[in-house]
Amino acid sequence: MNKKYTPPRSAAISLMSILTAIVIILFIAAKIALNKILFYIAAVLLILIEISMGIYIPLMLKNLIVYIDENEVKLQSGIIISCERRMKISRIELIYFIKTPFSKYTSLNFIVLCVYGKKLVLPFIKATDSKEIVDNLSDIVNNRHEGSMP
Repeated sequence: MNKKYTPPRSAAISLMSILTAIVIILFIAAKIALNKILFYIAAVLLILIEISMGIYIPLMLKNLIVYIDENEVKLQSGIIISCERRMKISRIELIYFIKTPFSKYTSLNFIVLCVYGKKLVLPFIKATDSKEIVDNLSDIVNNRHEGSMP
């Protein structure tokens, strides 16, 4: 069951679309609420935010990798500073599958693994991969709990 999961390109497109919509709304609000000089300052700041996020989001998603093997789930992320989080599959108590509207197309799916009050969030996984992960991990967790019942 050694598998590697990475976010699809549709996740980056979805996040950039959401960010662009927010920037447009803020731009319109700034046009209505601010005077001319402050509006130009706000417009420049909004454009800089859009450009910087246009660089950051694809880099973030490119470096986001989920590995699942027989014993553990590992999440690697980070651009400048790399972060690695591990969770033993045998310790998992609860699994949440968070699916957003149109997640089949946007890939804005999240799996939350809970163990002893701690959580590991596996973000931006394709809908088919999310279903596969949840089914496999649920089977392991359910078989473990059924085996320990008297």
